[in-house]
Amino acid sequence: MIVIFGATGDLTRRKLIPALQNLFLKGKLKDRVVCLARKKYSRLEFLETLQTDRLIGEVSYSEEFLKLISYHFTDFSSPNIDYLKSVLTTDEEVTFYLAVGPELFQPITDIIRQLNLGRKKIVFEKPFGNDLESATRLNRCISKTFKEKEIYRIDHYLGKEMVQNILVFRFANSIFEHIWNSNFIKKVEIIISEEIGVEQRSDYYDKAGALRDMMQNHLLQLLALTAMSSPVSMKADDIRDEVADILRKVKTREITVAQYNSYRKEVNKLDSETETYVSLTLDIEDDKWREVPFVLTTGKKLAKRFAEINLIMKDVSCKLFSSDNKDQNIPNMISLKIQPNEGIIIKFNAKIPGTDMELQQVKMEFCHKCEFGPNTPEAYESLLQDIIEGDQTLFTRWDSVEASWRIIDPIIEKKNELSFYKEGSEVNL
Repeated sequence: MIVIFGATGDLTRRKLIPALQNLFLKGKLKDRVVCLARKKYSRLEFLETLQTDRLIGEVSYSEEFLKLISYHFTDFSSPNIDYLKSVLTTDEEVTFYLAVGPELFQPITDIIRQLNLGRKKIVFEKPFGNDLESATRLNRCISKTFKEKEIYRIDHYLGKEMVQNILVFRFANSIFEHIWNSNFIKKVEIIISEEIGVEQRSDYYDKAGALRDMMQNHLLQLLALTAMSSPVSMKADDIRDEVADILRKVKTREITVAQYNSYRKEVNKLDSETETYVSLTLDIEDDKWREVPFVLTTGKKLAKRFAEINLIMKDVSCKLFSSDNKDQNIPNMISLKIQPNEGIIIKFNAKIPGTDMELQQVKMEFCHKCEFGPNTPEAYESLLQDIIEGDQTLFTRWDSVEASWRIIDPIIEKKNELSFYKEGSEVNL
């Protein structure tokens, strides 16, 4: 059984219910779906809200799938525990999905503890805490009711096909794994660039900012997958051991924070110091990555929407093709494209046809959609299937959450003076 707290919210409507139907249509979901929220809907009224989305063309639901769904009004601050026990009575394993704001994590965990169910799992959306202190406090609360093997902290970026492909690209291809170190790599860039602003999330975002909203989770997890050592196996805990280990070795070198010009007007707060753009240069205190800067950058209202990881290779050519007045040694680069077009590009030098020895950078490209088709699972579909099957590989364990906050907390405390940028600026301000 799957129990969704916050069932009338945007996440449930746009991501969770469509993903669950996809799993149902593939024969991977047979459990009933119990939806709980604070709006006083009947089941029919709740289903009508889903059908409204269908009518405007977002998704079409099958009648057989909708039969799995029930809806129950629940006041999270003062719940009727006896009623919830009657609704949730089952011999099945129960998965609780908290599609709510972080301020409700602890109250809902208390509700679940009072239900006193047997086999259970719990799923949390980011952010997990607001800083290390609040994250630690929340983890202690959750740990009273759930074991770590029952806790699934979602970072939806880890559900993206190309992110999962990082492990395969690195550890299933000797031609790349042998050069994946400071002997060959000069610099690593990890970028998540967004065209949109804060939209309807202004209340949350103005308290969080880019450091908490994006850097502490998405970008640091991408760093960990890029820099981690080879795990002893592909089992979840072996992979997560390496993720936590590499995050504990991260040190901050440089910080840049900025805010797009119209932000203060959008959030109606003319003195807001919230950063909408951040670029961090980080070092990893490990022989494998000695003196290799990892530059992590993210921002809103930028020129393009894209996410990628670029590994810029060292010049090992001894400048054989340089002339007195022109350096033709263009760095080789491996680019892992996460969105919008998933794939891998390797950039290298080739000779331009003609009598002169002139070089031009060319590329070899793996296009994920071209090779496997456009209908690969959405991130939430993949993650929900992993939860159902009990696979925690793509979910953050407490020790890596703790390590991430230990990186971000000091940066928040000492971040330098805010600068400003025009909407539509390039990612490198």
